Amino acid sequence: AVVDRNFVYTTNDWRFLRGGAAASGIQLANEWTAFPCLLNRITVSNNVVVGGRGNFVYGSYEAGGGLKNVTVANNTFVGGRDGAVLVDQDWGHANTVFVGNIVDQVGVGGTGVMFYGTNGSAALTFHHNLWSGVARGRVAGVGDVVGDPQFVNRSATSAGGYQL
Repeated sequence: AVVDRNFVYTTNDWRFLRGGAAASGIQLANEWTAFPCLLNRITVSNNVVVGGRGNFVYGSYEAGGGLKNVTVANNTFVGGRDGAVLVDQDWGHANTVFVGNIVDQVGVGGTGVMFYGTNGSAALTFHHNLWSGVARGRVAGVGDVVGDPQFVNRSATSAGGYQL
């Protein structure tokens, strides 16, 4: 599956909130079904996601299984309410990379990348990302840059405002 070139943002309109907060921007999940179809060979690229509860989220929920052969590349994640990237730790992660993304939490607080659970996450690789307004912690990677991306308009409601 490919998720490419989308602009996802919250309007903060109370009619569309979930549990009093914005929904996730882009979320991948392994949930229980009669015919498990675990996440494999997915590319999430060139998206601009602004103001979600988590701007990119993986949830293992009932089925587990992890992110397998997943690439999250060249996205812009701005102002995630609970964090920019929220990932359930899962023993099943394999060959998954976060590369070339802009993670901007300026003025929001929270975290850049938050892991839940206690299982290992060594199969998730982070490198060559730009981090702004967050501590990289254990997801710091080779080639990372820390600084202000200097968006055209950080509060825009169109993708054009998030050009560098």
